[in-house]
Amino acid sequence: MKNLALVSLLLLSFACRNPESEKMVLFNPEIHPVNLVSSFTGDDICLKGDRIRVDFSGKHETSIIAFYPEDRPWDASGYRFVRCEIENPGTSPQVVELGFGDYDLIHGAVIVPPGTTRVLKAVIYRTEHPAYIDSLFPVMHGKPDGTLRGWMATTFDSIEYIRLHFPELKPGTFVGIGKIWLEDPYVLYSAEELKEKFYPFVDRYGQNMHKELSLIHISEPTRPY
Repeated sequence: MKNLALVSLLLLSFACRNPESEKMVLFNPEIHPVNLVSSFTGDDICLKGDRIRVDFSGKHETSIIAFYPEDRPWDASGYRFVRCEIENPGTSPQVVELGFGDYDLIHGAVIVPPGTTRVLKAVIYRTEHPAYIDSLFPVMHGKPDGTLRGWMATTFDSIEYIRLHFPELKPGTFVGIGKIWLEDPYVLYSAEELKEKFYPFVDRYGQNMHKELSLIHISEPTRPY
């Protein structure tokens, strides 16, 4: 009986550490309807397998694709990052930027080489934070975990739509867009925890010692589809 209880406890502990439980999917082409996706620049949008296919119209030098929630605005206040799968079947590199709603603030970007799929990883910025964070990282505009000193309020807790901006288009190109999701729970560290976690954060060359904690993240490659 004790062994059975121990096994149950271990299984419960494993379930609590399941990475899937630390994610929240905002848009999944296999589940959500295509009419939740629209183009601000007259591009053609359709479902192709497990991807939203976007054929760029060629009428504009850039393109903006918006993904909307089904009912109420998305709340990303419990997470640190938003990710999006981008497939580039073309022959030229494709630049993709991600933002929230109408705010002219880029949270992350990625270059997708031709014939590959990449995951765009964007930081969820927070402009409102306790005063002790400023005292620990004085003068710095960008602080750990997405804390940003800026002139506009961030909207991470009421995202009206996810904006994908393609600033450099080639004639006749198209892309495939997969899932969009939130991940990595956001934790507000105390002053003592921040000191222990980040200090020192500059090496002898004046560079950031915590590469994984930078505000701008270069997305890693994934398998091509």
